[in-house]
Amino acid sequence: MTPPLTPPPVGVIGAGAVGQSVAMLLAAGGWCESVRIVSRTGLSAQTLVTDLEDMCQVTASSVRAVHVTDAGQLASCEAVVVCPRGDFTNTARTDIRMASPNANIPVIAGLARKLAHYQGLVVMVTNPVDVLTRLFAEVSGCPHVYGVGSNTDTARPPHTCPPLGRAPTGRERPRDRRAR
Repeated sequence: MTPPLTPPPVGVIGAGAVGQSVAMLLAAGGWCESVRIVSRTGLSAQTLVTDLEDMCQVTASSVRAVHVTDAGQLASCEAVVVCPRGDFTNTARTDIRMASPNANIPVIAGLARKLAHYQGLVVMVTNPVDVLTRLFAEVSGCPHVYGVGSNTDTARPPHTCPPLGRAPTGRERPRDRRAR
């Protein structure tokens, strides 16, 4: 008789609202052996781990929650969900999703360097997803980097996206799609 396969560990980078939701779903669904949490603030990661431990006990989930202190410690995970948020205050009244690149680009580039040549699956959730997915893939050299975003990210035409690593200045003008 073959012993049952143990699901592999999954890493979650970021313990904010998105990281909490992803970690809770992974733990409650029993989709992995452990959820390994890392965040730029160790306290938020440890708090999330405590919440996950409580939830797993209540739901009888066998998933273990583990606090790790560095993203490089996620190299043994089957998959890593990247959902940190750079430290910034969004004061924009228009184009509100474009306020984040200046804060998030250095965060994602730093994480990509820590996970250089990681062979597992990377799922980018941090906005702007399209730009940061490409950035992570190029900086890390990881072969399996996927972005999960909204239609805004998918529909953003290439001519309105700035060169990689530079946030739009507001001077870029989308081409009129009716003009041929």
